[in-house]
Amino acid sequence: MTHPILLVEDDVKLAEVARVYLEEAGFRVIHTESGAGALALARTENPALVLLDLMLPDLSGEAV
Repeated sequence: MTHPILLVEDDVKLAEVARVYLEEAGFRVIHTESGAGALALARTENPALVLLDLMLPDLSGEAV
């Protein structure tokens, strides 16, 4: 099983565009809209790459 790309973005439209492009390029993408969700998914999914928004509703990207 390949490691996914973790996409952390609270703008739903922007996240959808990024997800579509990444999946069309052959990547498996998991998405969350929050810093807390990012931390939880990073622990369980072991992503190969994290694309992280810096301005999230609960935690800043720097805090994540």
